[in-house]
Amino acid sequence: MAGSARGWAPWAWVAALVPSIAAAGFEPAAPRPGDDGWTVEAGEYRLDIGAPDDPAHPRLWEADPLVVRHAGSCRVDGLGPLAAVHVDVPGGRVLVTSVSGSYTLLTTVRLADCAVLDRRSAFTAGVRVEGDEVVTAAACECGDDRTRCMCHAAQIVSVTPEGRLVDRPDDPRVARLTREALGIGFSGRALVDNPYTPAARIVAPLH
Repeated sequence: MAGSARGWAPWAWVAALVPSIAAAGFEPAAPRPGDDGWTVEAGEYRLDIGAPDDPAHPRLWEADPLVVRHAGSCRVDGLGPLAAVHVDVPGGRVLVTSVSGSYTLLTTVRLADCAVLDRRSAFTAGVRVEGDEVVTAAACECGDDRTRCMCHAAQIVSVTPEGRLVDRPDDPRVARLTREALGIGFSGRALVDNPYTPAARIVAPLH
C-alpha cells in the first residue's frame, strides 16, 4: 500500500502525553563532530557513528558500522542510518535508534563487546525514550483517498536489565495515545478508514 508515516515531528507530542519521570536507565547522548568523524561518549567508551546527512543540521548518521572504542574496539553492523543514541553508563548498554526504509529500528547493545542484546522494528511517527521505557507514536500508511489505511498503534516497550525489548500492548496508555493521534484507539495493527480525523473507524484488526 502506497504511503508513508504521517505526523512525523520532533518528539514533543509524547512529552505532552506521557508523564515526566526521573531519569533512570537510558539517557540521551549528543553526537559531536571531531577530527575523525562524529562520536558519542558513553562513560569510558566512545562510539564512532560516522558522517551525518547534513553537517550543519544533522538528523541521521551513517553508523554502518557503529564502532565502540575503549581499550580496544568492536563493531555493530547492519544498523542503517542512525537517528539517536541513548546510553546507560552504569549498565554498560546503549539503545540505538536507526532507520530502515519506512521503519524505525531499536537495538540494544552491550558496550563491552558490541553484543546485540535485542532488536525491534516499528512503523512510527516518532520515538521517545524515558529511562528504561520506549514510547513509539501511532502512524498510518495511506493511499490518496485515505481509506483502508494500514495503521500501527502506539507502543510501550520496556527495556529489561538484560537488554530485552518487551512490548506491553495491554498498557492502558497504548489505546489512549493511539486515539489521540489517529482518532480511534486500538493496539497492534488495523485497517482504518479516515485516520487522523473524528470520523476514523476500524475496518479490520490485523494482529
